[in-house]
Amino acid sequence: MVLAIELMGIMICAGCIALGFACSLPTKMYLTFVLVKREQKQ
Repeated sequence: MVLAIELMGIMICAGCIALGFACSLPTKMYLTFVLVKREQKQ
């Protein structure tokens, strides 16, 4: 029973990390794109 709870906790943590990574990656790409565009204008 304890093993199942630990496994569930690990899966929830992994899911949260994956979700956070999936959300932050497009944001980082967008910010990089904006910075590159600003550099090109100057």
